[in-house]
Amino acid sequence: MKKGGNRIGEIKLGALFVFLILTIFLFSCATTPSPQASRIREASSAQVQRCEFLGNVKGSSGLSGIFREAGYENALNELYDNAAKLGATHVVVQHKDANYWASGQYLRGEAFKCR
Repeated sequence: MKKGGNRIGEIKLGALFVFLILTIFLFSCATTPSPQASRIREASSAQVQRCEFLGNVKGSSGLSGIFREAGYENALNELYDNAAKLGATHVVVQHKDANYWASGQYLRGEAFKCR
């Protein structure tokens, strides 16, 4: 019996090792914003009332479940990058679409240029 018990312990240890490696890999997939996107600021609707509306922007990430924080950051960085392409200085982000927890991160927002 001891041999069988050791084998199960080895399998559990191997599975834990694989899980840890996958976790490290997936967290390393988090993106960083571009230099242009890093200058964009998130604002409320009230803060951008006198700013020029440039368009709607989206951001998404396939990371979800236990990786939702990294997925949220990826989606937000993509949204900021898309706003930067429009020349935005600020974005109003609508957080957590209906599919937020299910199959990834989807963010929508509005891009504005404030002077």
